[in-house]
Amino acid sequence: MKRLRYVYSNMDEVELIVNGKKLERKSMPKNGHLSWKAIYQPGKVKAIGYKNGRKAQEETIYTTGAPASIKVNADRTTIKADNQDVAVLTVSTYDKKGRFVPTACEEIDIEITGEGRILGVGNGDPANLDPEHPAQADCKRFKVKTFNGLAQIIIQSSYKKGEISVSCRNSSLLLNKCTIFSE
Repeated sequence: MKRLRYVYSNMDEVELIVNGKKLERKSMPKNGHLSWKAIYQPGKVKAIGYKNGRKAQEETIYTTGAPASIKVNADRTTIKADNQDVAVLTVSTYDKKGRFVPTACEEIDIEITGEGRILGVGNGDPANLDPEHPAQADCKRFKVKTFNGLAQIIIQSSYKKGEISVSCRNSSLLLNKCTIFSE
């Protein structure tokens, strides 16, 4: 089946290569996008951007496998022990080759221990109807679904100093932990 491949760019021209086959080099319309018809096959798509006729940038994306692991990263590792400060954690899904899976919609169980609580979660899905914040004030367990491979968790400090350990897991994905220090 032929599918359109779209490219958005600030380059003058873009060349698209699908699984090693050059499709065409096209001029980029201002504030627009380019498209190519290509037969879908797993593999890789490479876009090469040109400025003033010279190669200036290259981007490659690969077909991913099923989600196999999750990673949790905090925007910072230290927050104030003032019962108000927060850390924002990003949950990302990856396949067994370590490639980000942009189509993953996985339910993630969140559990925290230590001097903090789960203030809320989000995933960017405009159709999501799941609760985004817990009903109880001192929530230590909650769930969030990834959307397009991503979700966020907001952790709030308590008045006590100490370590806040955040564990994220799914029945089919590997457990991942993140530690935040409340000072």
